[in-house]
Amino acid sequence: KTVRNNNSSRFGKLISVKFDCIGAIFESNIVSYLLEKSRVVHQNASERNYHIFYELMAGAEEDFNLRSLLRLESCESFAYLNKSGVISIEGVKDEQDFEEVVNA
Repeated sequence: KTVRNNNSSRFGKLISVKFDCIGAIFESNIVSYLLEKSRVVHQNASERNYHIFYELMAGAEEDFNLRSLLRLESCESFAYLNKSGVISIEGVKDEQDFEEVVNA
């Protein structure tokens, strides 16, 4: 979550396609890169970090074995997740999203 939207990505891809003189593709390349490196370890006010962390924490609230195995407490106990003070997003169901990830 950023102040702009609820699903802001910190990664990007540059896709390069080269064509020959008759218009046929003869080379392509995909480069993955990190956007806004500072946001990986720091969030501005009203922003969240990576969605999966909050989803995992929400899923572990109801799953004692998972919570115990990973030694999880709460989002508030992790500096990486609570720096901005935003733990949940209105209208986003982190636990349900975590279940979708597990079932994928």
